[in-house]
Amino acid sequence: MNVLICVKKSTQKIYKNVFGAGGHDERLWLNAWTSIKTIVDTEEIPFLILDKDLRVTIANDSFYSTFHVQAKDTEHTLVYNLGNGQWNIPSLRGLLTDIVLKHTFFKGFETTRNFPGIGQKVMLLSAREIYRIDETLGVFPTRIFLVIENITDMVDVAHTISQSIHGL
Repeated sequence: MNVLICVKKSTQKIYKNVFGAGGHDERLWLNAWTSIKTIVDTEEIPFLILDKDLRVTIANDSFYSTFHVQAKDTEHTLVYNLGNGQWNIPSLRGLLTDIVLKHTFFKGFETTRNFPGIGQKVMLLSAREIYRIDETLGVFPTRIFLVIENITDMVDVAHTISQSIHGL
C-alpha cells in the first residue's frame, strides 16, 4: 500500500512537471502514467522528455544512472545546461529548435562527448515531438522525446576490427 501511495505522489509531481497545474484530466493522466512509468523505468536506453522551451521535464532511471546525475540537477534545466554544458551542441540546438518550430524529427544524430567521471561517449540521438489531440481533453502542451543511445562499444569494436583488417 505504501508503494502505491509513493507512485501516486510521484506521478502527481510528474503530471505537474509535464503538463503544469490544471486544465487537463489529471485523474486520467495519473492512471496512464502509473502504468507507463513502470514500463519506462525498465527501458535501458536513456531518454529525456523536454518541454517547448527545451527544459527537461523528466528523465528515465537509465539516464540518471548512465550519466551519473540526479533528478534535482536535471529536471527544469535547459538541455544545453545539463552537466557541464556537454549537451550544448550547436547542431543539436538547431535540430531541437526545428522540432518545436517546424514539427520535424530526427534520427541517428551522432555526437561524441566527454563526461566527467564516465569518460568519452559516442552517442546516437533521436528526437520527435509528443503530442496528443483529444476532443475531451484538448491539446496537451508540446513535449519532445529525446532518446540517447550509447554506441561507444560498437564504435570501439568497429575500430578494432578495422585496424586488424588493415594490419593483415
